[in-house]
Amino acid sequence: MMHRSARVCCGLLGVLGAISVARSEVRQMPWEVSPPSRLIEDRMRVEVGLWNASIDSSLRSDTTAQQPGTELDGESDAGLSDHGLMADIELALLPGEHHVFRVNGLSSHRTGSAVLTRNVQFDGNNYLIGDLVKSTLNADILGVGYAYRIFRMPRFELDAGVDVQISSVEANVFVPKRQFRESDAGVAPVPLLDIETRVEVLPKWQLQARYRWLGGSAGDTRGHYLDWQAGVQWQFSQHLGLGLHYRALGLRVDSQATSLPGAVRIDYRGAQLAFRASL
Repeated sequence: MMHRSARVCCGLLGVLGAISVARSEVRQMPWEVSPPSRLIEDRMRVEVGLWNASIDSSLRSDTTAQQPGTELDGESDAGLSDHGLMADIELALLPGEHHVFRVNGLSSHRTGSAVLTRNVQFDGNNYLIGDLVKSTLNADILGVGYAYRIFRMPRFELDAGVDVQISSVEANVFVPKRQFRESDAGVAPVPLLDIETRVEVLPKWQLQARYRWLGGSAGDTRGHYLDWQAGVQWQFSQHLGLGLHYRALGLRVDSQATSLPGAVRIDYRGAQLAFRASL
């Protein structure tokens, strides 16, 4: 009887051991319930881009809101370069599965000189054909934003949020012959709707797109801001990636305000090479 009881106990222990192993195997394979993410989920990432952009700009400074000045073409009239190599940087923090906080910055500084081929009125002063004009047009943009990850799937992500872009534009015109010097500057916070998506099409290869936009008016000032980019990223290691995008950014401000009447338009378009590091 004792031998038979021992065999029964050993049999029960074997059954319990098999059940325990089966349960441990289930715990070791959670992807059977929830598939693992194929996209890299970071807690922090830094992206540095080098943007080779073609630039098209115009500037108008009015005597009054009822007396508009001449619209100057920044490239042909003022001699500003129509191409520029700019650095763009963004820091993103992802404290949870659905929250994204961003800080980004972009700067463009240009100077140029040209001989006028037409008469120009700028801020109440008259510039004549043959005058040498030296100009400066600077744009600095600093942005902060928050996005909520609406969809988070193994091969697809979609974020939607709001960015606040603080845009600073400074324009200077100087005519050495007449000792005329004009300077206009303005700083304005611009809230933008922000949508970004990533799709994995092949292992280590992702398609990416981002769209930021706002247009409207406040008082005597109308403005429009559009920034979009689309491209591909190669994630050559777990924490490093290299992307190639096409990006277009446009800023337009038209003011009829008594203190600073005039208009500014700046458009950037071109290819952007971006290096991404994540933790």
